[in-house]
Amino acid sequence: MPWWLVGANGFMGCFSAWTFTGGAGVAYEVGVVVLVIYLANAAGFLVNAYAPAALFRQMRVITIMEAVRARLGKFNEQFFMWINLPLQILGGGLWLYGLAIFCAPVFGLDMVVTILLCGAVVTLIATVGGSWAVAASDFLQALMLLPITIVVAVYCVHAAGGAGELAARVPPTTFDLTGSHAAAFGVLWVVAILLEKLVAFNTLQVGGARYLAVRDGREARLAALLSAGLFLAGSMLWLIPPMTARALGVDLAAQFPDLAVPAEGAYVAMAQRFLPHGLLGLMVTGMMAATMSSMNESLNRNAGIFVRSFYRPVLRPAAAEWEQVVVGRMTTVAFGGLIMLISLFYSSMKEMGIFNLMLTFTAMLVTPTLVPMLWCLIVRRAPDWAAWSAVLVGLAVSATITIVLGLPATTSLAEARGLGQLLEMLR
Repeated sequence: MPWWLVGANGFMGCFSAWTFTGGAGVAYEVGVVVLVIYLANAAGFLVNAYAPAALFRQMRVITIMEAVRARLGKFNEQFFMWINLPLQILGGGLWLYGLAIFCAPVFGLDMVVTILLCGAVVTLIATVGGSWAVAASDFLQALMLLPITIVVAVYCVHAAGGAGELAARVPPTTFDLTGSHAAAFGVLWVVAILLEKLVAFNTLQVGGARYLAVRDGREARLAALLSAGLFLAGSMLWLIPPMTARALGVDLAAQFPDLAVPAEGAYVAMAQRFLPHGLLGLMVTGMMAATMSSMNESLNRNAGIFVRSFYRPVLRPAAAEWEQVVVGRMTTVAFGGLIMLISLFYSSMKEMGIFNLMLTFTAMLVTPTLVPMLWCLIVRRAPDWAAWSAVLVGLAVSATITIVLGLPATTSLAEARGLGQLLEMLR
């Protein structure tokens, strides 16, 4: 594939309706601290461009788990496949839930109906179109999404009386990039996000998978630079509408009584208020496209991994190409169904917003699997058992921290020592 197609695919694969729901909710309540996530994404792609992207291209494999097998052995291939497939399904459910939060209030649909309809469409596209269709549609979606977000931002700034008036009407703490005034954020949170993104984007498992389809190392670098540029160009635009909602004093709780966190409807409220019906339809289409992109990529990648790393080598070594394609499509449908079920489960968790769900999922489950995928690129001589054991230790630490931080005794001790805010941030 040409570099501009892969670059747009990389950008859209890290981008979903969560930006306009969970991210918008943080921008409304806290301020520009959520910008750190998108700047960290851009930084991760820049490191890709100037270090590993060209090297990842030289692996000459079809799926990333085949590279894991070559680097860490067959056992680690099976281990990382079976631990990552459930995580990818959980992540897909989170993206679909974020899309439903956006679409349900716009169309006045039930949340469950929205999840099932959108999930079915995503699964159909991934099953019928394949990776080429996903990459090509990502490019067109990016061309459509960025201009619409510019239009929404311009309408919002105009409604607030100009950029200066908008800045004057929001709380002064809104522009604190560390979000230190809010219990769940601060300098440590910013550092953690930067480290997580830099590690995740440059591991064998995540970073390597982005550049398998480009023509050569030079185009891999160009694709990474395009993805970084798109994040740098769009990130601030996405924060203007929720900040405008805060400046205008929009009552989101009254407008979206069914949302667990009404602030997550801030972007929707501004789009409904200022965009003409035709442009609002394009905005909704763009949100759906963004989430479909992330889910499509996940479904295609997971189906390919299942076929190439389990079905063919373990179950059917003599499987023909047509048989692998059929099994891949069946697997895609099965994964799509599981994603819809997971998304319905998320929608029942009324006490936790989509932003906290996303960060908790990444920190507790995804990050432990990424650590050995980074170190295996740095440490040349290490036993195969080091990779899978590192993941198990990381997951055990995550579980222990979660349990300990939730104990009443921990809360009492932290408050007695004046560390209540730090404990809330860690939670």
